[in-house]
Amino acid sequence: MNNISERKDNILVFFISTLFFLFGSKGWIGSNLVNIRVWIYLFFFLFFIMSYKNIFSYLTYTYKEKFRQVDFLIFFSLLIFFLIQKSISFQALSFIGLFLLISSHAFEADRRPYTFNLIFKGILYSSLVSLLGVYLGFFESLFFDSTLFHLYQGANYPNPVLAFFKEAFGIVLSSNSGFQISINYSAYILISCIGILNLLNIQQPIKRVLEYLLFIGLVLTFAKVAYLFISIVITLHLIKGKGSIFKILSIFSLAIAYLFLAHITLINSEALITDYKYYRLLIGNYLGMDFYLSLFAWLKVQAIDYIYQNNIASISLAEFKILQTVSDPYYCPIGIDPHSLFFYSALTGGYLFAVLVLIKVFVNMLSFASLDVKKDKYFLSLLIVFFIESFIWDPNNTPIFWIVVLFCPFYKAYLSAFKMDFK
Repeated sequence: MNNISERKDNILVFFISTLFFLFGSKGWIGSNLVNIRVWIYLFFFLFFIMSYKNIFSYLTYTYKEKFRQVDFLIFFSLLIFFLIQKSISFQALSFIGLFLLISSHAFEADRRPYTFNLIFKGILYSSLVSLLGVYLGFFESLFFDSTLFHLYQGANYPNPVLAFFKEAFGIVLSSNSGFQISINYSAYILISCIGILNLLNIQQPIKRVLEYLLFIGLVLTFAKVAYLFISIVITLHLIKGKGSIFKILSIFSLAIAYLFLAHITLINSEALITDYKYYRLLIGNYLGMDFYLSLFAWLKVQAIDYIYQNNIASISLAEFKILQTVSDPYYCPIGIDPHSLFFYSALTGGYLFAVLVLIKVFVNMLSFASLDVKKDKYFLSLLIVFFIESFIWDPNNTPIFWIVVLFCPFYKAYLSAFKMDFK
């Protein structure tokens, strides 16, 4: 009986690992090999079928609670939006499937926390494959002329780390994305793995080696969010034992500085800008530095303008991206998402849906903060980074984001079930 149960668990971990890897690598695999969307849908569907008992229990509870439960309101607001628009978008359906699947496992977490343990193992295994890709990118940049696992950013790419090495040592470093098409997504995957590492029962020597490898890989991505995560981990370590107000102010200062630099791009006034993608609008000059509205800030302005000019019956994420392509084909040849949890949600499911999604995220994170239990600094850092990134990222259809957010209320129960204690 135990062998059958163990075999089922191994199959489930395989599906989860494969699904996570395919989700994160579909752009890279599609560009270099074949289109794998069908395989993603297949693995997702199989995982969905394997979780039918959890899904049924969760939907039954949600229906009984109705308007007293945020999840019901999220689904209800989407239904109203579909009726108003007389159409259903793929992005909305994708969110429903993902949110429903992960919420169903979160709903069962109190009684069966072991499922989240399997999900965390899936994150670990898929992350290790992604980590291998990052290291391949680094060695490829040193010894080969190909750019399969890494990419050289433009001369004016706004990355302070790459700029420092170029100015101080004359070294032009590449960004190592590995099996992902974006260095940011590579960083998200590695950060997620570090964040849940201490929630897995791994022998301490092996865990220590994994920590070193993951942190080095994170540095090698040269993604700004990687350095945000490392800064938060260091800050939490240095202010250990300090008062709550001091901790909040320290993290808040880091968040404000990061968000400012993400939305305002600085460059020497005498520098020649060869690519205006990240330098959208000159807004001022100070001490020989030009201040530009960044791509992330410009996308939010575009989203606000689009929402203002259209009523709720006609807005859509697909049209928003098409309008960017038409108006700015050089810088947005395939259109870009608004890079904001709120605006992405608003264009996908309407204003009420966007507000309810934010409420769900805030409530879950607050419930984690209120838990009377010692928090692991890596998981706490991961949660803080995901909250900050929600201002400049579209995580609605990202599995790892919702796994982390929906796991929050069950953190204490999980530690208790697996007899974990963080000193």
